[in-house]
Amino acid sequence: PQFAAPEQITGAPVTTATDVYALRVLLYLLLTGHHPAGDDQRSPADLVKAIVDTEPARPSEITARHGAKDEVARRLPSPERLSRELRGDLDNIIGKALKKNAAERYGSVAAFADDLQRYLKHEPVSARPDTFAYRANKFVHRNRLTVALTTFALLALFAGVAGTLIQERTARHQRDAALRERDRANRIAEFMTGIFKVSDPGERVGSAVTARAVLDKASKDITSGLSKDPELQGQMMYVMGVAYLNLGLYSRAQSLLEGSVNLESAALGREHPETLLVMQQLGWTLFQE
Repeated sequence: PQFAAPEQITGAPVTTATDVYALRVLLYLLLTGHHPAGDDQRSPADLVKAIVDTEPARPSEITARHGAKDEVARRLPSPERLSRELRGDLDNIIGKALKKNAAERYGSVAAFADDLQRYLKHEPVSARPDTFAYRANKFVHRNRLTVALTTFALLALFAGVAGTLIQERTARHQRDAALRERDRANRIAEFMTGIFKVSDPGERVGSAVTARAVLDKASKDITSGLSKDPELQGQMMYVMGVAYLNLGLYSRAQSLLEGSVNLESAALGREHPETLLVMQQLGWTLFQE
């Protein structure tokens, strides 16, 4: 009676699925040392209820809770290791073979044996959902060396490509920085040359030009001459503001330094050392006033 299938007890039609059920009970015993209906001594009524109505614990669960018994325990004394071995495919194979509904079991003993053979070969079994992750996991188990070598080769390839891209990006940044510095130098040269240009064509060439005149012209031209580079514009305003400060022209120095503070704050931030330096000079200018 302990190997009887539910349909034998209830009087339902007996098929080859009944043989599969009995084989599954035998496999359960061989792998765990426990009976799927329970190990306690029970009355015939209790045994019938367990076979017909009660779902048995998965093999991995029963060994994790109670360990293995008898010969199984002598072969594999660690319950944790046995539970890990049973978890997954074996749990599902045995679970499918012991379904209460005969139509949900393996259709034949051959199909049952085929799934067990596939498990031993680390191939996908029919008792598990046929997902990509499951098939990939089985493929890795069957081809560990090949997968390891392929993974190493791909990592080396990716590392090489990443290194090349990083070098290319670094070179591009260096090139862009050099171009920016060249353009800035050209703008400074054009600005400095422009402040010495004679504003009145009728003015006699070679006339004396004072420092104040140069500063006044430069302060007027700075907005239009350096508008493409706000950071440089702010730096030049600072330089000219200090020059006015040294000449004692505090009002003009204040105006230029305030403009420099605004430009440097926008370009670099109010806490940047260069911005703070301009603010310090502005504070000294206000103090002098």
